[in-house]
Parts: sequence; C-alpha cells; structure tokens
Amino acid sequence: MLAVGAVVWMVFGQSTETVTFRMVDEVSGILITNANAYVYKRWTALPVEKLGIDPWRQTVEVAVGGRITIAGIPRRSSVTGMKIDFEGGYGDHVGVGFRVGRRGWEIIRVRNRVTNVARTNDIVIPLQRIDRPLESPISVFAPVLDDEARKGQKR
Repeated sequence: MLAVGAVVWMVFGQSTETVTFRMVDEVSGILITNANAYVYKRWTALPVEKLGIDPWRQTVEVAVGGRITIAGIPRRSSVTGMKIDFEGGYGDHVGVGFRVGRRGWEIIRVRNRVTNVARTNDIVIPLQRIDRPLESPISVFAPVLDDEARKGQKR
C-alpha cells in the first residue's frame, strides 16, 4: 500500500522550487530595497468559485536586503494555480507579474507584454520608474496668496 502511495505522489505531486527575486531600477540598475511581492495561490483545485467561495489565498512577502525569497514555486505550468505580483518602492515603479506559463517562467509587464526568463534560483527583474510630479496638481486646500497676488484680487 505504501508503494502505491509513493507512485501516486510521484505522478500527481508537483515539484517546486525556492526562488530569490531582486527588483532593480530599469535605468540605473540600483537595487529597490523596499519592494513587496503579493503571492496568490489556489488553496484548492476544485471549482469553488462557482459556489461564491474565493479559491485564492494571498500572502505578502517583504524584501529583506533588496531580496524576496519565495518557496513553493511550481516547476511545471500553473497558470491557474499560482501568480505573484511585484511592487517596487513607494509606488514610484511600475509593478510586474510572475507566473509559471506553458513555455516556462514568465514576467508579465504593462499591456500584457510577456518576457520569458531563464529557470534559475536568482531572478533579477528590472522595474520601470514612474516619472511624475512630486505634488498633485489638485489640492483640497485653498491656495496661499502672496502680497502681490492679494493686491491683484482687490482691484
């Protein structure tokens, strides 16, 4: 009976890997030390979403020394079983997704651009910087007028 269980596990069990991810700035190559990874895994292969039950379990992994190490990444395709979203910095970089696709490991960028990455235990992901003003042009506060502006208002 034990032998039958071992054979079933070898056939249906999925082998996994532990992978370390490093997010870097696309232009400067500087390590982004405050990155986060949102790991989504299905807790069941059954179609429980038809019953209104969410089949996804989410965990948040925080970078330590600019590295995020995630265990349990499947070696074979699991497009419907696991996905990882990376967010770099304080919203100053465009995030990317990671999945195990039919053609290997894939990085999904904006507009669903897919890049295949080599199967390794250390993946470097360049993130695109968001260029935007430091302050929002919209403010909930009334503008502060200097003396010359106040004189212009009185006329």
